[in-house]
Amino acid sequence: MAGNSAYRTRIAAVFAACALFCASHLVASSTVDPRQIERSFQLQVSLSTLPSVNQWNTNFPGLSSPSESEIRHAARLLTDDYAANRLYLVYQKEISLGDAERVFSLWRQFCPAEVELVPTLVLNSGPRHEPVFSAGELKVLAAFFSKEVNATTIAIVGAKESDPALNLLGDHRKLISMETGDEKPLPPSFSGAVGNIARFLNSTQAQADWETSGHSNLLAYLEVQAHEKLPRTYALVPSLPGAGTADPERDVATPIGWNTAAAREIVSHVPPGSLAGLTLDLNALQACSRAVSHDGAGYAFYEMLKRGHIYVGFYARPVHEIVKVYETLRAGKLP
Repeated sequence: MAGNSAYRTRIAAVFAACALFCASHLVASSTVDPRQIERSFQLQVSLSTLPSVNQWNTNFPGLSSPSESEIRHAARLLTDDYAANRLYLVYQKEISLGDAERVFSLWRQFCPAEVELVPTLVLNSGPRHEPVFSAGELKVLAAFFSKEVNATTIAIVGAKESDPALNLLGDHRKLISMETGDEKPLPPSFSGAVGNIARFLNSTQAQADWETSGHSNLLAYLEVQAHEKLPRTYALVPSLPGAGTADPERDVATPIGWNTAAAREIVSHVPPGSLAGLTLDLNALQACSRAVSHDGAGYAFYEMLKRGHIYVGFYARPVHEIVKVYETLRAGKLP
């Protein structure tokens, strides 16, 4: 009899835990309009392949600006075929300020009015983390962005603590941090940030390990984020480092289903006040895609964008899985 009582107690506890889980799932998912959840891409405004921010130096040779047709093709694919409602356009002085203003204007011209363009500036780069822009250049860019691109929001990469550029750019604007590390608190000048889920997918490439540890660790992370007041956009991951290396030649495609599962948990568990949406870093994808063992420079992701061609390369399956998540949200449904 005592054994039966203990059994019934354990069963009741299991049902209670399930009920609590389902209740939190329903509360989080029922109070958000899926169409309003951010579906974004981060990409270089010039559609160029650049070294990492830690290697980039502004004395590198200038690059050619993309043509009008290349920007038109890319804008159509990203906002129509790939279902984005926001684009983070990264600029780090790889082209001149005058060319950058023309290129940003073309992006605004060719993207639908309902798609938000967020200028994204790399403030510091190189091994010594040196400023990319002077204060005068930042003032010119901020004025241009306010008038022609986005009057309310700028995103930031490579900010230093107590960076004076943040005060200059944050005057009457929202600042979003595009750094994916959650280890240290952000300066109070930021009103949004990117959430890093890559480590939960990168920790393993085995389905069994994902089911037993990666997935549960992601849920634990999201529970913590649910109590944060800073809205976050969570970056989905189409590629994983092969054998734990940082060599793009050895990277592998994220197994099918993992990004959908991650997106489902994000929109289900993070309340609207703490959830901005989902994003995909196309600069990182481009670096992996152009590896000789994958797509090669001529057929890498950016090259297909500029030609107006749907991507069918090495990472096509996880990329289009993420696009499917975006399409589902655009249709007013949850993944």
